[in-house]
Amino acid sequence: MTALPAASALTGSISEGDFKAAMTALRDFAAGLLGTDGLPATALATLGSLASVYAPKTAAYTVQLADRGRLIDATTGTWTLSLPPAASAGNGFCIFPRNSGTGTITIDPSGSELVDGVTTLALLPGNASLVVCTGTAWVTQELVSRQFSTASFFLFDSVDPTQKVKFKITGEPNTTREIGFPNNNGNVVMNNQGTTVLGNLTTAVTMNIGAGATTTGVAKTINIGTAGLSGSTTTVNIGSAVSGALGGINLNEPTKALAVAVASLPSASTQGLGARHAVTDSTLAYTGANIGTTVTGGGANWCPVWSDGTNWKIG
Repeated sequence: MTALPAASALTGSISEGDFKAAMTALRDFAAGLLGTDGLPATALATLGSLASVYAPKTAAYTVQLADRGRLIDATTGTWTLSLPPAASAGNGFCIFPRNSGTGTITIDPSGSELVDGVTTLALLPGNASLVVCTGTAWVTQELVSRQFSTASFFLFDSVDPTQKVKFKITGEPNTTREIGFPNNNGNVVMNNQGTTVLGNLTTAVTMNIGAGATTTGVAKTINIGTAGLSGSTTTVNIGSAVSGALGGINLNEPTKALAVAVASLPSASTQGLGARHAVTDSTLAYTGANIGTTVTGGGANWCPVWSDGTNWKIG
């Protein structure tokens, strides 16, 4: 761009030729800065104002210094949007990359330069971002979008922003998973460790686990508390433990108790009166004559047992 003429070119005693030369230089400077047609849109585009120019792209593209402030729209394909060297772009240089296609656009700084502290950044379909040069690197501000990268999507508590949830997807095939919520209010709390609460409401509620119909030949397995290792304790409570609270358990299929050696039975007193189990090595067979007898191990008989609060009894 033509340099702005010095003030001395238009002061003091000057000839007509000097004046014309100075005015020509001034015109060239203004034209380089604002354009030549006098239109605001042209001036904003020439100045590199934010989103002053819409620039659709369909293949790999290297951002030019003239793209300052432009909305660069990746309308199709999966390709790389390369950034100019940060030193050349300068502090404050910015662009608006947008991915309106269905592929993934990779934002790639020059050489070993970084964007948000990483070597490249993926712009997913439906996403847009403000990319700004710091003079030595690049930073972004993600704009409201239909899709978010798992590296940048957090939900914050409105009162305490230190309370937040990060969504992470790992090990999934290349497909879309949907999570649906019925038209009912409820609380779902899922912890990696600690307490997990499902349907912890004080009003009437129906919870279905594995209730969806399966087609013929399709097996459905529902595991509850099955991951305890040897020596650990897993307690599964079903129904209310409050006296006077009514309920029922409907078993529509055969049940099977895990059988262990008598020596491996948990404490009958700890399990409490009425607890049930099964053993594999009872010295006595499961017969009417032996029901109610304290079980002893070392034999070869399978039989169910129950706790009288002190000992495990056959029966």
